[in-house]
Amino acid sequence: MRVSITRLGPRPQARSRWALFALIAVASCSASTRTETTDFDETGRRADGYKVSATIVSKDKAQLDRARSLARAGDYEAAIDIAESLQRDSGVDAELKPEILLVLSELYGAPLNPRRDTDTADRLLRQLLAEYPDSMQAETARQLLERSPR
Repeated sequence: MRVSITRLGPRPQARSRWALFALIAVASCSASTRTETTDFDETGRRADGYKVSATIVSKDKAQLDRARSLARAGDYEAAIDIAESLQRDSGVDAELKPEILLVLSELYGAPLNPRRDTDTADRLLRQLLAEYPDSMQAETARQLLERSPR
């Protein structure tokens, strides 16, 4: 979740109070990704120029983003563990499954991964194409397979 708060009005004490409210209000949501923007004053009435924007992502999407962050930091083993646990989880949102396969493939095939496994990376790309041929990630999978050294 990302929250940004800007104050355009003259009342600085409202910022922290409404920031806390915004965090509590959006922290309980974990089913979708969306952005909310609201203008209000310190009493909650629309006015005053305060804006709160929050991007709410599902717990699974946040975990996948964490795996990407770990890979950027060079911890491919931990990143793969997270992505594989998401792949095995039957409760993961169906729309996220092709993205999980693509990320796993990228993690296994990453040139900086000390345990690079291009066979597994290619297998995951083929699985993505077989199970989700019309997904947004399918075209990326096709391109990666075309560039594969095999």
